[in-house]
Amino acid sequence: MIGTGVTITQFAILRALGRNGRTPLTDLADELVMERTSLYRTLAPLEKAGHVAIENAPKGRAKIANLTSSGRMIMDDAAPNWEAAQSVVVDAIGEDRWADLSQLLLDIPKILETRP
Repeated sequence: MIGTGVTITQFAILRALGRNGRTPLTDLADELVMERTSLYRTLAPLEKAGHVAIENAPKGRAKIANLTSSGRMIMDDAAPNWEAAQSVVVDAIGEDRWADLSQLLLDIPKILETRP
């Protein structure tokens, strides 16, 4: 996102961690409808910059991601840009179409889960 040093995908990850707190990477990938390898590649620069901390789970090989104070600051700094972009789209297509689009996007993972 402009001026923040993070991409829109990275911003989505930061927001998910901001909502959920400590999250296993598998759960994070599922929530964001991302392949795990794509998530890991996208998380790497966030971890390197200190915006996300990744630790081993207490048991097994799972990894857990957590938003750091730096990550929260970046997320908060990027939020106005995200909200402005959403406003542009909502103003262009209208509230009803925005609500329909939002619902359709939420339905896609459910639709794909039911496919053989």
